[in-house]
Amino acid sequence: MAGLLAPSNTGFAGTIKHRYADFQVNEIDLEGKPTKRNEVPILFVLVKESSHWCSIQDIDTTGFAGTIKHRYADFQVNEIDLEGNVVRLTSYEPPVYPSQMAKPEIDESKVNGLIFVDDIAKIKSLVDLKDSIESVEIEVTNFSKEQRTFLHKYVQLVSNNKLNSNTVDRNGKKYIEVNNKKKLRQEIQRSNSQRIKFLHFTAMKTNTDTSEMLFLLGKQLSKKISKFTIAGTKDKRGVTTQRVSCKYLNYADVRHLDLYRIKMGNFAYKDTPLNLGDLKGNFFRIAIRNVTATDESIEKTMRLFKENGFINYFGLQRFGNNPSAATHDVGRLLIQDDWRGAVHMILRPGPNMGTSIKIQKVEFLKHRYQETKSAKLTLRGVDDIGFLKSSIEARILQGLATHGENAYLNALENITRNTATLYLHAYQSFVWNRVVSERIRKFGLEVQVGDLVLIDSTPAPGTQEEVKPEIKQEIKSEEDADDEVRV
Repeated sequence: MAGLLAPSNTGFAGTIKHRYADFQVNEIDLEGKPTKRNEVPILFVLVKESSHWCSIQDIDTTGFAGTIKHRYADFQVNEIDLEGNVVRLTSYEPPVYPSQMAKPEIDESKVNGLIFVDDIAKIKSLVDLKDSIESVEIEVTNFSKEQRTFLHKYVQLVSNNKLNSNTVDRNGKKYIEVNNKKKLRQEIQRSNSQRIKFLHFTAMKTNTDTSEMLFLLGKQLSKKISKFTIAGTKDKRGVTTQRVSCKYLNYADVRHLDLYRIKMGNFAYKDTPLNLGDLKGNFFRIAIRNVTATDESIEKTMRLFKENGFINYFGLQRFGNNPSAATHDVGRLLIQDDWRGAVHMILRPGPNMGTSIKIQKVEFLKHRYQETKSAKLTLRGVDDIGFLKSSIEARILQGLATHGENAYLNALENITRNTATLYLHAYQSFVWNRVVSERIRKFGLEVQVGDLVLIDSTPAPGTQEEVKPEIKQEIKSEEDADDEVRV
């Protein structure tokens, strides 16, 4: 291409197609109208029609309609930890290793009560020796196992993990031998790993399920999903930030990890893991687009929203997108020990929502199972190992194919415990939604005996402050992700 319409114009240089959303194409039909993706307005504030999930009483306002979650960045969720701090991704720096942490206090009197002062001085002198290899022997024949362990720990602390100490038997007596032989790199790493219990980090994900995020992390790091723990699950469609912990995970294994739509940072080593419920709540930042209402109606609705709050319903994502096989219905069948009913409901075909390849594969398997009634025939020709491991439906089918077409309990045991628990939590959420709806219908906003009332309504630290520039940059990078190709 050498032709130029304006040769005198120097033009400018730039990068195109840097992101998928940078290059958007819409067909123009024969009537001259551009073809656009269907946008379904989502009613905000008021849900007028009762459903089997939630219903609320009439309020003296018509509310207003708008579109939420039009872009991923329109729905941002940050955990609030137990100290009341909003969890944000602010640093990619490595954590402080246990060997660099503040050393525990050494009980010198206890050491002096076990070994001679001269032996202590000899041990300390070994640390500075570089040109020669020497050792110190301390007889510990009459020492208990706890006392010997204490001396080994003392040697490592006083030498900053540079000296070696071993218990040896010689002529019927026990000795602790301390030497300054140079440790191999593997020994240093092993010593550090023994002191590393849990690596905590902040994960910011975009349009990704929490369970999918943990599966991807486990796959890339060769860790079982059970090694990861979180304080709570977060929405898929949005930009969500939360803390994650993993047992015996070293930062060196994570630093070069590059996952699509998952960013990790704020690393720290701790002695205890995160547990479910280790949070005070979540801080939401929501953008509403295509609002169709007058300013007066919006102001009135938002004033009522601020004065009366809202009913803390569990959202529809908790119950799945298949009305004929809702997640909470599966949970109810599991509680009733109806393994056959639960398996058949999970494998019941549903609406083919979206264009995700994984969803299409799952629906294909469901329809094939309905036709063949055979798990073995259904899985014939399916050789995508990653899909077979990550899909709940595929794992259940594998269980049936392995243990027998009627081995429904064995099939359910083929999915992870965390996944099975989600079904039970969904039924708990369903019960909560129904009970709170009935409570509001009967008593409205009037406080009743037995109600839990929040006295201190001080907002969590960080929820009222201006968004930091680095956070804006992280969110800005996801602003145009809505139309990206989903894989």
